[in-house]
Amino acid sequence: MLSREWCKSLCRFTSFIYAVLMNMNNITLAEKMIVLSGALLFALMIAVNSFFVNDNPGFRVPMTTYLIVMIALFFLDTIIFIFIQMQYASDRSHLSLLILSMAFLSGLIYFIETIIVIQLPEDAGLTHTLKTNDTAVFYFFRQLSFIFLLGLAVWVEKHTARRRFTLRNKVWLALISLIPLVMFPVLAHALSSYNPTWTLTIAAYRPDQYHPVWDVRYVNALIVLWSALACYMTYVTRFSSGVWNSIIVVCLSAITYNFFLLLLDTYNLSLWYISRAVEVFSKLFVICTLLLHVFSLLRFFGDRVNRDPLTQIFNRKYFFEALQRLRMLRTEKGTSIMMLDIDNFKTINDTWGHPVGDRVILAVVDIIKDSIRDNDVFARLGGEEFGLLLPDTDRSMAVAVAERIRQNVEQRTGQGNLYAVPLTVTLSIGVCSAIQENVNSSDIIRDVDEALYEAKHGGKNRTVCRQAAGSV
Repeated sequence: MLSREWCKSLCRFTSFIYAVLMNMNNITLAEKMIVLSGALLFALMIAVNSFFVNDNPGFRVPMTTYLIVMIALFFLDTIIFIFIQMQYASDRSHLSLLILSMAFLSGLIYFIETIIVIQLPEDAGLTHTLKTNDTAVFYFFRQLSFIFLLGLAVWVEKHTARRRFTLRNKVWLALISLIPLVMFPVLAHALSSYNPTWTLTIAAYRPDQYHPVWDVRYVNALIVLWSALACYMTYVTRFSSGVWNSIIVVCLSAITYNFFLLLLDTYNLSLWYISRAVEVFSKLFVICTLLLHVFSLLRFFGDRVNRDPLTQIFNRKYFFEALQRLRMLRTEKGTSIMMLDIDNFKTINDTWGHPVGDRVILAVVDIIKDSIRDNDVFARLGGEEFGLLLPDTDRSMAVAVAERIRQNVEQRTGQGNLYAVPLTVTLSIGVCSAIQENVNSSDIIRDVDEALYEAKHGGKNRTVCRQAAGSV
C-alpha cells in the first residue's frame, strides 16, 4: 500500500519541478504545462507501481491482459507514427521528425511477434518458459531499436541548425535507420525460440512462484541507455519543443518501468503488467502533446489570416466578417460600430519617418485596447484607420466609449509619454449606433464613414455619431 510518506515525497517532487519551470523564461506557458504534466505523470508512475505491488505468490494475471496491452501499444505507436509523419510532411526542414517517427514505427514488428507468441498454444516444443523468454527478447530489442532511432533523431535535431543535410547525408541517415528497422527485428527473431540453437536467454519463468525472473544485466543496460538518452535529449532540446518534451517523458517512464523489472524476482508478475500500463500512459501523453501541437498550429495560422502583422489586432477581413455576425445578433441595446482615424498621420510619417509612424500606431492600439471591453472587436482597417464593433451598446454608450478613447489617446501621448512618441496624438472618430438586422453592411459602413468624414473635416480630434439608416 502506498504510504503517507510516499504521497508527501511525490508532492514535494512535483512542487520542485513547478518552481523550476516557473523560473524558466525561455519556454512558453503551454510548454511549461507540458513538462509539469510529464513530471506529474512520472511521479504517478512510481506511485502506481508501488501501490500495485502484491507479494502474494499465488496471484496471477491472465495472459489475455498482456495481449490487450500489446494491441493497445501497437495502435498507439501507429497513431504517433502517422501524426509525426504528417507533421514532417508539413515542414520538411525538420529531418529529425522523420527519424523520430521511425522510432515509433520500429516497435510495430516486435508487437506483432509478441502477439503471435502469446497466441501460440503451449506444447512440448513451446513451453511457458520459452514464451516468457521470447516476450523478453522482443521487448529488449524493441527498446534497443527505439533508443537507437531516438538517439539518431536527437543528433539530427542538434545539427539541423548548424548544417544543411545534403541528399548524400540523407541517404546515409536512411541506411543507418535500416539497422534498427530491419536488422534488429531479424536478429531478435533469430535469437528467439524460433531458432533453438541460438536462443538468447533473458528471462526464465518460475512455475512455483508464478512470475518470470529477468537477467538483470539486460535490464541495467536498458536503464543506463535510457538515462543517457534522456540527459542527451534534455541537453540538446532544452525543453524548447512540446513534442520533444513529451519524448523526454517517454524516456523517464522507460527508466521507471525498466527499474521495476529488477523487482520481478522479489514481487509477483503484476509489476510486469503495471509496467506495460505505464508505457501505455506515456504513449497517450505523447499523443495528447501532438494533438495540442496540431491545435496550436491551427490557431497560429488562423491568427495569421485574421490578424494585422504590425499590431496583432484583427484585420479588415475579420472585422467585416464579425460585422456580418453581429448584425444578425439580437441584443437589447443593439450593436454600434466605430471608425477611428489618426489625425495628421501623413505629416508624422513625412516629418519623423515610418519607424516613428509605426510607433504611433502601436501606441494608439495599446491605449485603445486598454479603453474597451474584452468582447469588443478591434481591428486595423488599413494605414492609420481602425474599426471597433461594440455589441449590446446603444448610442449614448457608444459616444461615451468614443470620447473615452479620444481623451485617453490625447492624454497618454502628451509630453513625456511612455511610448516615446514625439507629439501629442489625436483621433477623429465616427460612430454609427443601433445597428438593426434589417440594415445591410454596406449601408452601415457608408453611415459610419460619413460620420468619420464629418469629424475629420469638422476640425479633427472630435467624435461624430449617426443613427444607422433603417434603425429605430
